[in-house]
Amino acid sequence: MKIVVIGAGQAALQTILSLRQGGFEGAIHLVGDEAYIPYQRPPLSKAYLSGKLERERLFLKPDSFYQENNITLHLGQSVEAIDPARKTISGPDGFSLSYEKLVIATGSRPRVLNLPGRALNNIFDLRNIADIDAMAPLFQSGKRLAVIGGGYIGLEAASVARSLGVEVTVLEAAPRLLARVAEPEISAKNNETPIETIDRPPRTAPINAATNSIKRLVTPPAFMIAPASTNMGMAIKENLVDPSYMSSATVTNEPAPSVI
Repeated sequence: MKIVVIGAGQAALQTILSLRQGGFEGAIHLVGDEAYIPYQRPPLSKAYLSGKLERERLFLKPDSFYQENNITLHLGQSVEAIDPARKTISGPDGFSLSYEKLVIATGSRPRVLNLPGRALNNIFDLRNIADIDAMAPLFQSGKRLAVIGGGYIGLEAASVARSLGVEVTVLEAAPRLLARVAEPEISAKNNETPIETIDRPPRTAPINAATNSIKRLVTPPAFMIAPASTNMGMAIKENLVDPSYMSSATVTNEPAPSVI
């Protein structure tokens, strides 16, 4: 039997491990749109962003693991179509691969904030190594950063920025930080850090009645990220900031893989 796994994250690797540990000896093909073998994503927003964790330590298994376990890698290869009738997948530049069983373990993508200026510089989606490599040079003392979303990932990125001397403002639609994942006492502890947090707009600020969210930030930051799998895309409306300064980033956790 030939099994093809689309996606090169932790879920994909665990699928491969489970297959081999369970005695499956057939062909396994791993297809991922990044140039890297499967790696862990949680350290991206803190240890890797801060430079304390080297890239090589992100990888879950060494290159030799895939060779020793007869795993065929198709890295840097996106998949554009699945043909269940013919049991094939296809992608750019004539890529095509047949399968007997197909595992979809691609995870999820950040929901991009649909705001003016989205295509300008300093707009980031925080999901992978390339995203961190692109934004890290901006984390310099004296720079100003706005983070949309007061969840764990957003606060981790904010913490790294503060440690490097960056001025940080966190915008959160909920009444407090970490509202969906932690008790109020934990939120209060996070409020003790030297980060300006806007969790409820002043009465003079324009407010969207449906979401009670900030619609305009008068003083734009040098760059902005919006991490976490939140509904901030629904809460932050047009004219949030001057588009020439705006930047956004979001992160979502990988769902369980699907098998076809």
